[in-house]
Amino acid sequence: MAEIAYESATTVVYRDEWRGQSVVRKQLREQAQTPSAIARYQREYELLRSLISPYVCQALALETSSWQIIY
Repeated sequence: MAEIAYESATTVVYRDEWRGQSVVRKQLREQAQTPSAIARYQREYELLRSLISPYVCQALALETSSWQIIY
């Protein structure tokens, strides 16, 4: 069951289960899904996928149906 870890006017962050593992989901609120916000989420996902570091959370997926990044 998802647990809200953080909320803002544009984003909700959940602790959740995904494909049998504990993850964090960062979701863009529906009312905040503007073209610039969606582009920012896509850039954030691509950047996180390109970084290999023990100090940076690895992005596992970008769900475009609900605009969320899964870490």
